[in-house]
Amino acid sequence: MRISTQKIHHGLTILLAFSLPLYRHIPPVLIALLFINWLIEGNWKEKIANYKIHRIALLPCLLYILYCIGMLYTENMEFGMKDLETKLSFLLLPLIFASKPSLTKEETDKVFQGFILGCATALLFCFFHSLYIYFDEMYRIHTGKLNNTGASTKYFLSSDLSYFIHPSYFAMYLGLCCAYILQLFTLKMPTSSNMNKLILSIILVVFSISIVFLASKMGIIVFLFICLWAIMYIVFKKKYYVLGIGFILFLTGSALFLYKNSEILASRLNVTLNTLESQKLDKTSTESSTVRILIWEQAVLLLKKNLISGVGTGDIKDVLLEKYKQEGMTGAFDHKLNVHNQFLQTSLTIGLPAGLFLILCLLIPLIISINTRNPILSFFILSFVLNILVESMFEVQAGVLFYAFFNSIFLSTLSKNNE
Repeated sequence: MRISTQKIHHGLTILLAFSLPLYRHIPPVLIALLFINWLIEGNWKEKIANYKIHRIALLPCLLYILYCIGMLYTENMEFGMKDLETKLSFLLLPLIFASKPSLTKEETDKVFQGFILGCATALLFCFFHSLYIYFDEMYRIHTGKLNNTGASTKYFLSSDLSYFIHPSYFAMYLGLCCAYILQLFTLKMPTSSNMNKLILSIILVVFSISIVFLASKMGIIVFLFICLWAIMYIVFKKKYYVLGIGFILFLTGSALFLYKNSEILASRLNVTLNTLESQKLDKTSTESSTVRILIWEQAVLLLKKNLISGVGTGDIKDVLLEKYKQEGMTGAFDHKLNVHNQFLQTSLTIGLPAGLFLILCLLIPLIISINTRNPILSFFILSFVLNILVESMFEVQAGVLFYAFFNSIFLSTLSKNNE
């Protein structure tokens, strides 16, 4: 029974990794199956012993408990219960994975292979979906059913390209895949077959181009860090100075080409720069950079009035919407936007101590990654930190699952000596 349940656990884990970038109703079902299998498995003494080894992986469970405590002073119980349901992975995934023996390198590789395959499947579907819409529009223009000068290529950019999840989240997923593939090239690929190298190289190029096409500003910034990592490896480790310079020139040329030829990418960059330079922001704006700054200003003011306990797990949305209405922030109010900064969002919801605890949840694994020389864990934490500076990623399933799953996987690979 023990062997069979362990095989089921590992199979469901790979399927969960595969399903993350795909249809959002699949991962909850797989998590439920993982939990049921975990209960059937038993072996509670062994699980408790593993909890002691992987205790750092249990930190998100404590964060979830803080959100539960926030329900004690909540008026909007309905929204609070939905929020707890969204964040349930903070509790279940660490409990399941931290109770298991440390994952081997081979098991971790299979999980990442499933995730990469899932991202590739999602990207392929998104591309053909955009292609279908593009040719459908061309057909309608050609038959006179639609008046236009020509079919738009915008269907291959930003949210029009990302069918399943928000483009910022998809870019973050692809970024982790690229970092993992680069780690394979630096650590394992010298002994791999030429076919494996070719396949991974193609995936790396396609994912890299897709990150740019998704037009997520933070996604592109994280991608540039990946490129910097690759350049440093080429130049300082391999001593390929000419190749390193060529890579830099290629990236620079590509960036200039995209800026001059992609209206969407250029406009987003220009608007962001103009917003940062502006002395007075339009409160009715819906532009992402402008509305973020406006929301952050009001969130800080609200936090000062609710510093210790926050406004409550279920009341955060109502409090924000009321503030937007008072301040005339029609863009934020109409779209019912959250804080777009997870540290501020958590602090305002359940208090500054919880916001500081969230920092601790990210800082401790980062320190562990440095001490154990685990570059992919370092990248995961740093890229996630950058993303949650401009997105409240714990307010949607795509962000909660990504963090809870990979944080549990990475920290479950640690042995007693690592801890």
